[in-house]
Amino acid sequence: MNRQQRRAAARRGQTRAMQQNRDNPAYWDDYGIALYNLGRFAEAVANFDHAIALRPDLAEIHYNRANALRGLSRLDEAVVGYDRALTLRPDFAEAYVNRGVALQGLRRLDEALESCDRALALRPDLAALNNRGDILRELGRFDLALESLDRALALRPDFAEALNNRGNILWEFGRFDLALESYKRALAVRPDFPEALVGWIEGKRRLCDWSGEGEHEWKVRITSGLQAYPSCATGCVRVTSGSSAAGDIAPSKSV
Repeated sequence: MNRQQRRAAARRGQTRAMQQNRDNPAYWDDYGIALYNLGRFAEAVANFDHAIALRPDLAEIHYNRANALRGLSRLDEAVVGYDRALTLRPDFAEAYVNRGVALQGLRRLDEALESCDRALALRPDLAALNNRGDILRELGRFDLALESLDRALALRPDFAEALNNRGNILWEFGRFDLALESYKRALAVRPDFPEALVGWIEGKRRLCDWSGEGEHEWKVRITSGLQAYPSCATGCVRVTSGSSAAGDIAPSKSV
């Protein structure tokens, strides 16, 4: 969700919470979801703790708490939370997806890949396919990574994150023209996508094609706060932090 959507979701959560009794776990869960959508992760965790104290057997609350912990970069604790949610609800595909994101952040890549595969065994999932592709890229298994991203794009051709990550993999293959095309498609969906913008610019430089770069350079500086790019040689290395995880699945309603 973008910022406006998160604020709207937060307002809805606050409205739901006001309609509940404080002895109802939904009161604390709804407030926690509202705070999560506002980026106030520590407060969200505290509210989810209240909800869990009242109903420790609800997988959705443990999942929501784990998402907030991930927002605080407390990734080990987040994995424990996702595991608890999955113990309570083994078919919780979203928990497997976001667990994979946390494990990837911990560089536990084989476990992250397994988590994505578990999600996909439950249902076709765009986020799991995208994140699986990025994990495979990090493992150096580029053919399988490209196959995973192509599966995601077959389900949703305008999936900007998958288009960006596909560009990253094509770059690894040295297919700079196809990588540039993939970044361009991502930008057609999300013109303010910083990672795709950086990849697009570096692709233009690699191919010595400077047409249209100026417009996109200032968009990158506005959207990602990057400094103006210094001039570089034709063979410069592309920014490698442009992989984008799509696994930040929204908090889940519990009751």
